[in-house]
Amino acid sequence: ESKFQPVAIKSAGPEEDDKLLSSYDACPRYSVDVEENGLGEYEKFIKGQEIQDVIKAIEKRLRINGTLSLTFQDVNTVRKLCAFGIMNHNDDSWCALLDSENLNVLNYASDLEKYYENSFGNELSYKIICVLLGDITDSLDDFSKGTSEFRGVFRFASSGTLFSLLTMLGLFDNGTALRADNFKQSSNRKFPSTFVPMSANIALVLYTCNSTEVNGKKPDHKVQILVNEKPVGLPCCQGNLNCSLDDFLTYFKDAVDTCDFDTMCALSSTPKAFGSIIRPDILLMEIILIVAFKLSN
Repeated sequence: ESKFQPVAIKSAGPEEDDKLLSSYDACPRYSVDVEENGLGEYEKFIKGQEIQDVIKAIEKRLRINGTLSLTFQDVNTVRKLCAFGIMNHNDDSWCALLDSENLNVLNYASDLEKYYENSFGNELSYKIICVLLGDITDSLDDFSKGTSEFRGVFRFASSGTLFSLLTMLGLFDNGTALRADNFKQSSNRKFPSTFVPMSANIALVLYTCNSTEVNGKKPDHKVQILVNEKPVGLPCCQGNLNCSLDDFLTYFKDAVDTCDFDTMCALSSTPKAFGSIIRPDILLMEIILIVAFKLSN
């Protein structure tokens, strides 16, 4: 008998129609409001003095002063080659062109881009993840009631989807907005884009405590979230690692119930408020999004 069990795999279909896992590709308004007009702080920073200083420093190390002018894209490519070299071959040759301050500046540029492209910087960037949020809460609710046919749901998406979901869950909120003019003040920011590295993953785990009714009391269900295999406190539960399922579902109920993706993404629309839900790369390839369920007696 085979040790391998069959697993059902369902494709989400074309990206432009995938509201669940590729919401930004399926949202026309996102292209206009965010990609074309919502990255002003990022664009301002990469044209600013900090980036110019990095460019001059690298030109000096390459001894090409006055003979060749580098661009932000050039020096940012150096940063990526440095990272890829270390990751794939333990080769830090490209890193020799960057000192620690250069890296800090380039990393902040990456953080700014993701902050406004997929996170707190633009409300639409994370509000459109409400379809996926609803799928997650429904799955957790169904499993707690014993009406789900699955023991686990595994979803695969891009880094942008994970950024938006983590933002919707209220995680890694810097409190103060990242801007082009507060690089030095943001050195200890809670929002480094490195929390979504290569093969990043998120797992929502449902625990059932007291698996049978005791004295008429229903089983107690707890939700735990793991980001890159590490437990993280949920803001909706005062930062506790173990969150009551009822509290979790109640907190996100309004965001799920008022989720109108088509209206939100129409080019002439104004996004609807989701009550009190708001505020609750270096290497960004395909990531794993996991919704897992686990029983514990």
